Amino acid sequence: LRRLAQIITCLRADQAGRLWVATDSGIAVLDHGQWRRIASTNVQVRSMGEAADGTIYFGTLFGELFKGVGDTLQRVALPARFTASGVFCCTDLKDGQLWVANRGFVGRLTASGWQRFGPTNAGPPSLVAAPARHGGLWVYTPGQVSLYRPDGSQGIAPAPGVAGPRWLTEDRNGFLWLATMPGGVIRFKPGGEPLRITTTNGLSHDAALFVFEDAEASLWVGSTSGGLQRLRPRQFQNIGFDEGLPDQIVRSVT
Repeated sequence: LRRLAQIITCLRADQAGRLWVATDSGIAVLDHGQWRRIASTNVQVRSMGEAADGTIYFGTLFGELFKGVGDTLQRVALPARFTASGVFCCTDLKDGQLWVANRGFVGRLTASGWQRFGPTNAGPPSLVAAPARHGGLWVYTPGQVSLYRPDGSQGIAPAPGVAGPRWLTEDRNGFLWLATMPGGVIRFKPGGEPLRITTTNGLSHDAALFVFEDAEASLWVGSTSGGLQRLRPRQFQNIGFDEGLPDQIVRSVT
C-alpha cells in the first residue's frame, strides 16, 4: 500500500475492529477490508487512544492533540500548562473514558471539558503513561510511578530511575513493564525490586521502543535494530529478517 510505505510509528485497533496506522508520511485506517487515508499534514503521532464514544485521538511528539472526524483530523483545544512534548492518549480500561498525559498535564476529557489531575509541581524531564488494568492511569517519571484514579485520588510509589523511558504497560499480573533506551526492558511492581532484561540476559537489543502484552500473556518488545522479540517464561523468541520481518526497527504492534 503506497500510503503506508514510510516508517510506521504507531498502531491501534479500535473497538469497532478498525486498524489505525500512523506513519512518518500520514495516517490511514483499515475499515471493513478497505484502506482509507486520513487527511493530515506534518502530524508526528506518539500515541493513539479511543474515547467512550469511539472517537480516536492522536497525541503527537510535540504537544499537539487531534481527533479523527470522518477522513480528516481536527485539532483539539489543549488544557492549560500543556507542554511541547510527547502526548500519551490512553483509554481507561474500566469506564472507557480518555486519559491524556503530557509533561505539563495529566487528566481526562469529560463532557464538560478537561479535568486536571496533575502534575502538582514543575513538569518532569520525561514521562510515559499507560492504562491501569483496574481503571485509572499509570504515569512513570524517573524514579517514581503514580496511579491516577477517576475519583481524583492518587497513589505514588518509588520506581527504577532511567534516563530514556519510551513505553509503559501493565500486564495481567500487575507488573509494570518499562521499555527504555538504552537500558532494555525493566519489569517491576510499584515500590518493588526491578528485574532488568538486557542483551546480557536474553534481549536482542538494549534500545527498546515498546512493550505489548497479547491475549495469550506473551510480551512483545520492539527495538531500534533488534527486530521483534516475544517474551514468555523461560523462552525468548527472536523475529527478524530470517523470519520474514522487512526491517529490524519495530516501533509498534497491536
